Amino acid sequence: HQEAVQAARAALVEKKDPQMVKRLLEGMWAAQPTDSETPYLLGVAHVLLYDPDKALPLLEGCLTNESRNGNSPQHVDCLYWSGRASAMKAALSWYYRESVVDGLIKSRRAIGAALDRYEQVLAKMPDHVGAMLSQAEYYMAAPYLPPMAYGDVTKARTLVARALALEANNPRAHYLQARLDLYYNGRRDQARTGYARVRQLLERGIGGAE
Repeated sequence: HQEAVQAARAALVEKKDPQMVKRLLEGMWAAQPTDSETPYLLGVAHVLLYDPDKALPLLEGCLTNESRNGNSPQHVDCLYWSGRASAMKAALSWYYRESVVDGLIKSRRAIGAALDRYEQVLAKMPDHVGAMLSQAEYYMAAPYLPPMAYGDVTKARTLVARALALEANNPRAHYLQARLDLYYNGRRDQARTGYARVRQLLERGIGGAE
């Protein structure tokens, strides 16, 4: 089991291949292992494959196993990716809505769960850059979510600036800064420079599974 987990971790972090993670671990999760890393890796893989409905129960399983094992540092990772999965569910609920009301209800519920997870992450780890950037996306009134009273560009600017101060080469932070420059700051030239910076960072292999 441990060899498969190690191989799955390498597939996710080094090769960025969520399909390989599924092949390595899905059968093992069916046996309900008591470790937290198996459901964590599978859950992240499903988020990266745009399947939040499969990711969420796996990440909840990760949190359950973590609580039994004494809340190791991986507890924060499980919380964070559970938030990412909920945010993705919010977006998909709105995009594939059967009606405006249906989309609003499902999307609000999911984004509320995501924000709660991000707050839990930051309470445990105040400098968690991923959670900051996820909150910033929410405050930037992401176009893939329904119109709600959540836009707060000032908060988004503060969060992105703080993230860049902590991780100057974070591709996601540079991407969100470029979006701020393009859509909110009226700085098209800086936005173009920012998007070019993101491409350069990604070409150098900088950035995790996200």
